[in-house]
Amino acid sequence: SGCPRQWNEKTIVQSATLGFTKTFGFLGSKFEGAGITASYTYADSEVDNYIATDSNQKLPLEDLSKNSYNLIAFYEYQKFSARIAYNWRSSYLDKSEGRNLQPQYERDRGQLDFSTSYKLTNKLKLALNAINVLEDAKDQHGRYEIQDFSKSTVGRRFTVSLSGRL
Repeated sequence: SGCPRQWNEKTIVQSATLGFTKTFGFLGSKFEGAGITASYTYADSEVDNYIATDSNQKLPLEDLSKNSYNLIAFYEYQKFSARIAYNWRSSYLDKSEGRNLQPQYERDRGQLDFSTSYKLTNKLKLALNAINVLEDAKDQHGRYEIQDFSKSTVGRRFTVSLSGRL
């Protein structure tokens, strides 16, 4: 009827993050608001959580990728602002108890986003946002890579907004 299970409290996380930002003001006043930023995070985890005592398998912390990075380019000059960002993360444990009470993982995933805005007046701003431009999908599998569970996407999303201050 299944193997006995146990709950434990021990969680171990080892991580490191590196970041870098560079602005381009040295190219002249028009480039003072231009720059790039990048970061990389490594995080390894082990949780004595819901485990089958016969296999004694330890799982990583839920929703924590071992590797992730962000690359962002930005530009702001007078009334104009723009930003493009790419975020990527390696596979991670989505749920300790997914389908059939088995671990459920999310495969590697990247997302490209873009935003821009223009100040029409001191109190009125027009903005455009594009989210998930490359239409990357959420792709899930079971304990083993060959156990495909689902693949879904909300697709690209675009918003246009007009905001004002009183």
